[in-house]
Amino acid sequence: MQRVGSNEQWRIGFIGTFLTDSGLPATPRQCGSMAIIADHYYGRYRWSEEDQAYISLDGVRVAWQDPSGGLWASDQSIAGPNSVFEVTASEVTGAITGTIRQVRIRFSCALRGPNMATIGATGEYVGPLVVL
Repeated sequence: MQRVGSNEQWRIGFIGTFLTDSGLPATPRQCGSMAIIADHYYGRYRWSEEDQAYISLDGVRVAWQDPSGGLWASDQSIAGPNSVFEVTASEVTGAITGTIRQVRIRFSCALRGPNMATIGATGEYVGPLVVL
């Protein structure tokens, strides 16, 4: 089981299509509304024959880059019955750009990495929700 350490580089993201009704990109505040206090499903990539590319499905994604540079990600693995991604706290900070929300997230999932190897990961994130 891979445990999150204070010196590890992790990325936790909400995956989805963020367009307003008028077709414009959503604002950071609109994107931040995804981080409601609740359990969330892990997102997945699926192969699109039509586009000849991987398409991301709505959900969440946990990724870790190991010390040798290998990328491990939850959307490349099947979420097991013990997988969880839960936002346990979410507060608006009042900032108008970028970091507008502080969150507490706990997660447990499988990560698939180089050579299709799989490891388990569990941890908790406390900090800002930054819209990229």
